[in-house]
Amino acid sequence: MTADAAMIQRQRVAELVQNWAIWRDAGDWERFRTCWHEDGFMMATWCQAPAADFIAASQAGWAKGVSILHFLGGISVDVEGRRAIAQTKMTISQRAAVDGVAVDVVCTGHDHEERAEVIERPTGRFVLSAANTLSNRMRGRRPSALNVIEATATSITVTPWSYDAERASFRPGPTTVTAPRRSAGVPVPP
Repeated sequence: MTADAAMIQRQRVAELVQNWAIWRDAGDWERFRTCWHEDGFMMATWCQAPAADFIAASQAGWAKGVSILHFLGGISVDVEGRRAIAQTKMTISQRAAVDGVAVDVVCTGHDHEERAEVIERPTGRFVLSAANTLSNRMRGRRPSALNVIEATATSITVTPWSYDAERASFRPGPTTVTAPRRSAGVPVPP
């Protein structure tokens, strides 16, 4: 295979990965289905299932107002014959209600999340045969953590939560309350 042909193959796989994220997040289920091999399998934190079941679960969540967005960073692709592996840095965010307040939960690794897809080309085009979300969040023995951020017209409150392995739960850290932006001379929109 020439260098140009190999580059085109890698670009096709990268396009497949990008289409997967765009079409899934947009709820374009018909086009999303075209990303998958008929025996495809998804291994996400919330769903380990054949592709058809993953799509159905995604549709059911979408119908209930679940909003999940995938932000893709760099993509590295290796193609070998009929198969390819793509590694993608990504961040997943989800809007959800916590105690009746809409919040965005952002899932990332220490630097990034990686996703690897094994891609088959049985019909001359690349499709996903397996997708797996891999997190290196615990890299370097750093604990999983999240920040709960509450914004009001008068202040912004940030509470860091870290995972306590002994108690098998997240525990809140010290809360920080910022002064309102108005005090810094910045107008606050209504």
